[in-house]
Amino acid sequence: MMPAVAGSRRVSGVLLYAALVAVALTAPGCSNADKTKAPMFGRGATAASNPQDLAALKKQAGIEPCPGTSAKVEAIADGLPDITLSCLGGGREVDLAGLRGTPTLLNLWAQWCGPCRSEAPLFQRLHEQAGERVQIIGIDFDDPQAGEAIAFAGDLGMTYPQLADPDTLLKASVGVPGLPVTLFVAADGTIAGRQIGPIDSYDQLTQLVSNNLGVSL
Repeated sequence: MMPAVAGSRRVSGVLLYAALVAVALTAPGCSNADKTKAPMFGRGATAASNPQDLAALKKQAGIEPCPGTSAKVEAIADGLPDITLSCLGGGREVDLAGLRGTPTLLNLWAQWCGPCRSEAPLFQRLHEQAGERVQIIGIDFDDPQAGEAIAFAGDLGMTYPQLADPDTLLKASVGVPGLPVTLFVAADGTIAGRQIGPIDSYDQLTQLVSNNLGVSL
């Protein structure tokens, strides 16, 4: 969680700036260390590792197919990187640079991240209410347990498409100090905004969508 700064302290401008930088560089939600502390969900789904079992789990969870992307396109300045991610549980791969044409929200999460669990229902609600106006895509990040991740999504009713980045390919390209992280991607492919740390309410989420993507819900 983000550390609180006591309002009663008077900090010089230099020290305050340093403190803010330190906060920005620390994980506001979950970090790698939380993997050993967080509970595992899915009642034994860790054992599911072969493609057939994962596909069956995905179908049972009701997770939608991953979106198709246009023909190979070059990454643009201030846009998503030219990185291809697999679809969690099987399906078409997705070239992130090709996610254009529809305002898109990318939420990076992991089944070992507690704050990710608390905010997931907000994204599902947005997915159900936004229709085709906003595309919602989850990215299971830094998580080798695909079976647990699918069970996690199923437990929370996360039916929107899910990608997988177990090797943290996005960490350097988009900046992931900790989980969760949410990227707001405009229809032209540029990253219009990002939220570092959990989103606490649906009102906050819809306001972020309005501010960054220009879509009112």
